[in-house]
Amino acid sequence: MSTHTPLNVNHPCEPLVRSCPGDRSESRYCTLVDAFDVAHADRYRVRDTSGDGKDDTFCNIFATDVCAAMGVVLPRIWFGPMGWRGVSANGLFDWLGEHGERYEWARVTAHQARAFASQGMPTLACWRNDAGSGHIAVVLPSPSEGPLRIAQAGARCFFDEPIAAGFGARPVTLWSHP
Repeated sequence: MSTHTPLNVNHPCEPLVRSCPGDRSESRYCTLVDAFDVAHADRYRVRDTSGDGKDDTFCNIFATDVCAAMGVVLPRIWFGPMGWRGVSANGLFDWLGEHGERYEWARVTAHQARAFASQGMPTLACWRNDAGSGHIAVVLPSPSEGPLRIAQAGARCFFDEPIAAGFGARPVTLWSHP
């Protein structure tokens, strides 16, 4: 069990590493993301949190935890027509499209995502699923050749695998906070 991540996913966890504008680098970004220990932390493991017999995944929580540690707005909860609610991966996809630019997020190409992540800038890959749960992952610095690399919570929790390991061939939208 991880010692730095409480199981209550409704509240941000206290990160072991932080980063802010002016304090960004490839190594700091990798150290920060890795410090969440997404592959092993109980906070992100698949489980039934509502008692409905269905397992829940926590890609949205992992992405918001990483962004909070970097001092970047990515909402964990949002006020909408139904009042305050947790923001799912689909909700984060929608929020980035509707409000992201106001909070300095920019939609980027794969080439730009690779460059921004390599500079230590928060970078995300998102997929909206109109028939169910979507997905969101943190883009990591990636070699100039080959696929983007990601860290994710989800059905599989991992750090530093190719983007296809989390999204398959699904069309993703990439965002960075330069």
